[in-house]
Parts: sequence; C-alpha cells; structure tokens
Amino acid sequence: MDLTNIQKYVNNELSRYKISRDVTETKNLVKDRLTGVNVERSDFFKTLKEPIIKQQQETDKKTRQNN
Repeated sequence: MDLTNIQKYVNNELSRYKISRDVTETKNLVKDRLTGVNVERSDFFKTLKEPIIKQQQETDKKTRQNN
C-alpha cells in the first residue's frame, strides 16, 4: 500500500467511528429524555392514585367492620 491509500483508509475508518459515536450519543440522549418523561409521568399518576388508594382502604376497613 502506498501512503495515499493508507491515508484514505484511516480517514474512512475515523469517519465511521465518528458517525457511530454520534449515533450512540443520540440514542442515549433520547433514552435519557424518555426516562425523564416516564419519571415525571409516574410522579404525576402517583399523586392522583394516592387519594384513591386511601379511600379504597377506608372502604375496605368499613366493610370488614360491618361484616
């Protein structure tokens, strides 16, 4: 191989590496943002569910006491 072919090969491999790295970073960024959305959504539903769960527990206690 001559020097120009080696240079082309190295540049090509470097370009592939950079593209692969950028794709991986983008995938990780999307994953992190989706996880953040899921945490927010989970916290939101948790605040909605807590009063319902407490009410259901009180109803269950009353039902047990009446039987």
